Amino acid sequence: MKIYMDTYGCSANQAASEIMLGLLSNKFQIISKKDEADVIIINSCIVKSPTEAKILFQIKKIVQEYPHKKLIVAGCMPEVYSMKIRKTAPNASMIGIHHLSEIENVVDDTLRGKQRIEIGHNSSPKLGYPRIRIDDRIGIVQIAQGCISNCTYCIVKRVMGPLVSYPEELILDEVKRCVLQGCKEIWLTAQDTTAYGLDRGSTLPSLLQSIMQIDGNFMVRVGMMNPATAYPLVDDLIEVFKHSKLYKFIHLPLQSGSNAILRQMKRNYTVEQYFEIIKKFRTVFQDITLSTDVIVGFPTETEAQFNESLNVITLLQPSLTNISKFGPREKTPAAKLPPLSSQTIKDRSRKMTVLCQKITREKNNEWIGREETILIVSRGKKGGLEGRTYTYKPVIIDTRNHELIGKFVNVSIVDAKYSHLLGTLTEEFIR
Repeated sequence: MKIYMDTYGCSANQAASEIMLGLLSNKFQIISKKDEADVIIINSCIVKSPTEAKILFQIKKIVQEYPHKKLIVAGCMPEVYSMKIRKTAPNASMIGIHHLSEIENVVDDTLRGKQRIEIGHNSSPKLGYPRIRIDDRIGIVQIAQGCISNCTYCIVKRVMGPLVSYPEELILDEVKRCVLQGCKEIWLTAQDTTAYGLDRGSTLPSLLQSIMQIDGNFMVRVGMMNPATAYPLVDDLIEVFKHSKLYKFIHLPLQSGSNAILRQMKRNYTVEQYFEIIKKFRTVFQDITLSTDVIVGFPTETEAQFNESLNVITLLQPSLTNISKFGPREKTPAAKLPPLSSQTIKDRSRKMTVLCQKITREKNNEWIGREETILIVSRGKKGGLEGRTYTYKPVIIDTRNHELIGKFVNVSIVDAKYSHLLGTLTEEFIR
């Protein structure tokens, strides 16, 4: 029997798909064409309302176009929107994000015509499972689930629950396994990586120090940090970030440049604290890549408060900004507030986008003419090979020598685009 999987959402969701496919691969054939599948699995995400709408549309389309194929909806959506799934696909089976180990049983029952639903919280670590990796060179390692925050706009905590940090020894074993299997990049992922260990008497810097002791040529990318949990750790984080195996890259969501809006979002930090974190990192790592997130159109956001966000982004000069138009998520406190008009939100999104794209282009242009050592991680989507600088900036080089994938090479940066840099080889691989 043939299995097709479609994955939406964050790196943790990508890791969940890898695990489910790994568990299924001994018994079923994993294929890349939906038309040929006996079972279609949708691994869902519900962080944003447009993503939820897109997934529900895809589910409806599958039911209409493939009425005889079996459908399983996995991931976050079954945990909070099982009734929506049933309304769109009455016969679909469901498996929530906490029940990956049950995927083979869910598929077996579904193939026998029995609808099976596996949802509900548990804290079992998503580590140590067989995997079929989305990219052979990238090992996605989840270090925790849930968080300690209660952001008024966010639905994720209803899915993931409170913070559960995974045991350090299991994480280290997973990283070692990834490296032995040829992974050159390790992505550490969680809803909030700097919350790691707060429930275990440990910290993210301590975990990173242990990971840095693992033998092998690999690089580590640390996933999203909440400024509220990063602030007390900033000095220890900077110390461990000095290690050559750590990408000089931080994903630190700002969400708003207005302290009043941050309070209403219950983000538990101030704009001033955010700037203090970034100033300390940039003092030591001048070229560090800062990726941030901004929500425009929060229900109580005034024009003046939106302008505060524009001013803060201008001063902050992030390398990359993910802009989200506010969309209410069911049963969250922010969903109960009177919304702004869709036109107001659209206008603010456009203004923020113009500013952030200008900053990103200017930041990328600063790299032209530099010579860098990059790690080649994959084939480029539009040809050539894709690598990463030590600050995690993507570089496309015009070569089809696939033997360089997984190698560190020297390149000269010759041009810059909005989404990536362009480079040419100056030497063969270093290591």
